[in-house]
Amino acid sequence: MAKAPLGIVRGYHGNKGTLKPRGSTVQAHAVLGQLLTELAEPMPHMQKTLEDGSSVIVYMLPSCYTKKSIMEEVNCKIDSIGGEKISKSLFYRHWKASCRNYKFHKRGAFAKCDTCVTLKLKLMEERRPDFRRPIEEERNKHMREQMSRRNVYYAKRALAKAQPEKYLCLIHDKMDQNKTNIPRLANNMKRLHSGGSCMPLPVSLTGMLTHGREPGAFCHLSVNGLWPGDPNFTVSSLARCLRDLEFVPDCGDHTGDLSRTTSNIPLFSSLLDQSAFIATMGREGAIDSTYFQQHGNGNMPSARNSVRSPTFKKLPPVLMLQMDNSAKDNKNLHVLAFCSELVIRGVFETVEVNFLMVGHTHEDVDALFSKVSAQTMHKDVLSLPALMAEIWESEIMHPVPILLEEVADYKSYVHGFLKPLEGHSKPLGFRFSMVNNVPVYRYQRKVDGPWIPEAGVSLWKKVDGRYTVPDGEPLALKLSSSHPRLGEISPFTTNLTDFLRTTYRDTTSEGYMKYSPVISYWKKVQENITSIQALENETLQNGFWPQTNQGTGYKPTGLPQDATHNGRDDTVVVLDELERELQDENNLMLEAYVGDPADRPKRAFIPLEDITEGKFGLWVQLTNPWFPQRGEVCSLASR
Repeated sequence: MAKAPLGIVRGYHGNKGTLKPRGSTVQAHAVLGQLLTELAEPMPHMQKTLEDGSSVIVYMLPSCYTKKSIMEEVNCKIDSIGGEKISKSLFYRHWKASCRNYKFHKRGAFAKCDTCVTLKLKLMEERRPDFRRPIEEERNKHMREQMSRRNVYYAKRALAKAQPEKYLCLIHDKMDQNKTNIPRLANNMKRLHSGGSCMPLPVSLTGMLTHGREPGAFCHLSVNGLWPGDPNFTVSSLARCLRDLEFVPDCGDHTGDLSRTTSNIPLFSSLLDQSAFIATMGREGAIDSTYFQQHGNGNMPSARNSVRSPTFKKLPPVLMLQMDNSAKDNKNLHVLAFCSELVIRGVFETVEVNFLMVGHTHEDVDALFSKVSAQTMHKDVLSLPALMAEIWESEIMHPVPILLEEVADYKSYVHGFLKPLEGHSKPLGFRFSMVNNVPVYRYQRKVDGPWIPEAGVSLWKKVDGRYTVPDGEPLALKLSSSHPRLGEISPFTTNLTDFLRTTYRDTTSEGYMKYSPVISYWKKVQENITSIQALENETLQNGFWPQTNQGTGYKPTGLPQDATHNGRDDTVVVLDELERELQDENNLMLEAYVGDPADRPKRAFIPLEDITEGKFGLWVQLTNPWFPQRGEVCSLASR
């Protein structure tokens, strides 16, 4: 400016005022993004509204982390590659601007990892760097271990997509039931809950992603309270999914039960009635029954069709099943027995079941639940077909909505055929196969660990040298005569129909024509749910077992070979070799045991631990053998 009067002209720098971050800042943001991608888990029940009005999914970080610990880990990674560390102020500014949808586990409905909580408490109470460092290393090791379990699932998912003729990868999980209860209004009114405790009809959604097999996703809907949520429901849902995968056509727009209007059970028939759905959506709307009939394929073909049917498609020989780490629903004797029986019947040659670590179980199927939740969040869902339509429209691949009308009594079906089982809550993976005509399983404690025991263990009892397995199919669980929470559901539906009736009284109005079928719909549903008429026949109407037969199942004609471990030869060795051998054997025995409690291996004899002063023993001289002598231990010499 001082030289301006002299006529000196400066060149234009070309800067338009755009703020350009330094290279070190860009690097720090990239490291933070990568770290959050590895640690965060999607939460299907939570949404975050940003300043521009858009909604994004909330991601939850492990409870053992805080913002400060994440910043320290980011700087540690940057320092390891020789970069410039990010300052505290810049880190928090970036977090506020770009990471608002990342939260930390607090009190909530989802179970938290015990290890994460313990490590967080230790770090909160410890401020000395030398003492914090081992805790941080333990936390990093724990996070690497849980991420390795996820990578196992990602690898199997990619394998199934690359070789669908050999592998099928299936993930199975349940969604928060409150998001799919019907009827549901976008603007919930207080009057619907007047008159005491009221609630809509509880409908649960069980999602499955079928990697490597069309249609890619199933959503099983069921009315809560008609059957208990136990292994029977899990097994029935898995069996239905496998049967449908045999017959569903190779198209992503199959509508499942959305085009069905009748059922053998009056309650389900009234729930599937589409008159209210068609009236509320409108003939000129984006969704109606004609649309689905044109793009869908009608009802799902029955699993009882002949294997020679042109629609039949054989399942691949290997099933890789990913499930939630819940002992109540999934990780129990009956679900494991179902997986074993799939191998026994030759449906699959190998079934591998994997579980994520407790507190780290949210995966891509939860992203599907999030899409369903977002699809129905600001809409009136007044009937079951309307809910099915929203589920179908929630994803590009169009999840297939199916109403489960029967649940198999699988626990009674296998009662008396299974051996007791203990220790199965510890392993994170099970593999079922046939070895020498014996149905066995092996388990894996760590991702990089072996499948043990090498010869395998059987879940099934033996009678006269043969393994006994139930024949035929399980029977259907009987429906209760009325819904157990009828006293809460009935007032809610009554309040809804009364509101619609008083609001749209004019029979010539568009609102009356739109909501009159809704009133009739819920009146009929309420009548049928008050007195549920179940079928007298206990036989499953749609069958149970898939029709695929790989030809590798259990053959009861011959006596099978016992799956036992090779014993160790009893040889006389010097004291050092004996001590080393017994110690190795004892370490093997101390590992988590999975199997029949009666077959639990006994702890190995360790001389230096089990021989104490005052005990008696038999003494043998190794260099000059002589008859053993009995004597009391007077004292022990240190070695």
